Amino acid sequence: QTLTTMRRFRGGLFLALTSSFSPTKVVVRKCADLGGFGVFATAPIAQGTYLGIYEGEIIDDDELRRRYPSLEPTYVFRTGDTYVDAVNSTHWTKFMNHNAIAPSVTFDIDNDKTVNFYASRDVDDGDELVFDYGTEFWDGRTIKPINDDRIYADAVQVSVALGVPMSLPALSDVLQDQDSPEQQKRAAIMRALDYFGIERHHIPLPRKKLLFFRPRRFVSYDDDASLADLADALRLQLRRAA
Repeated sequence: QTLTTMRRFRGGLFLALTSSFSPTKVVVRKCADLGGFGVFATAPIAQGTYLGIYEGEIIDDDELRRRYPSLEPTYVFRTGDTYVDAVNSTHWTKFMNHNAIAPSVTFDIDNDKTVNFYASRDVDDGDELVFDYGTEFWDGRTIKPINDDRIYADAVQVSVALGVPMSLPALSDVLQDQDSPEQQKRAAIMRALDYFGIERHHIPLPRKKLLFFRPRRFVSYDDDASLADLADALRLQLRRAA
């Protein structure tokens, strides 16, 4: 008998068919576009299906700092006052990639310890299982981890004052900050673009007014895209997400 329960996730409620999923419905393999690993469905998965948990060792803040005194952990999931460290786990959920624009997976957290994943929409055979890591994951990232398939901005620390501008007012604050160098501002904006899944070598800019017939323009962060270009690109993403 299939057990049907109501589960709460970020943004609402949905039915979770807790016994309808089998790990054989997914496979971990290389991603053609990113070069790292990802999780792909090998059979259709219905919306609301319970997928599994983020498996790893539960640690506190002191242990996190002891294990990673100078490095940013790649597979640590914050669950409130504790963390799940999956660096030594072989479970497939650790390989799910970030996608804020078109996620297929959502999650909830039980008792600040257990991360439960669910299908947030119907998933077709061959689709990648992705979820929105959330702004906290990207805020304060200072280095680019090795052997990580996710997209990161430059290994330049973003000041606490700047943070990651995830709104139009926050973007204005970054641009108007008089105490931060332009390199810091560019890094802060690039981290926000990272959150939207924008590739640093292919950053879309808004079309010029009254010229909609023209193809969209693109710039590259590594080719010294101007601060104004990066700001325009982020405004485009923020307005699309509004």
